[in-house]
Amino acid sequence: MTTPLSQIIVLGGLSGRLDHTLRSLNTLLIAPKFFHSSAPPVYILDGENLAFVIREGNYEIQLDRALLTGKSGVIPFCQEETRMITRGINWNADESLTKFGGIVCTSNEIVEDTITITTNAPLILTLEV
Repeated sequence: MTTPLSQIIVLGGLSGRLDHTLRSLNTLLIAPKFFHSSAPPVYILDGENLAFVIREGNYEIQLDRALLTGKSGVIPFCQEETRMITRGINWNADESLTKFGGIVCTSNEIVEDTITITTNAPLILTLEV
């Protein structure tokens, strides 16, 4: 009998060569394709960052701010218009359009223990540890 994975944590992969970092972020997006049933969440963690995908939908994320510096980013990573609503960060988005070549939400700050994100396309959430 196989025990299903509850999560996958990748150590490293967010520093060094930019092309390798972008490949790591792309892997976050495509990871569900490698599972026959529901895919576990995949996190990338290094000495400074934690990154994971927020898929389409509504999310409430509980944080222990004592473990974080407070710096964060909510970044579109797909080639499609992405609308998002955020709460719990300093510069909240309210039905904002975000995309590469336009506005992206980087250099933000966590101001609450719970952040909420609603999106119509995948986003990558980054948290500085």
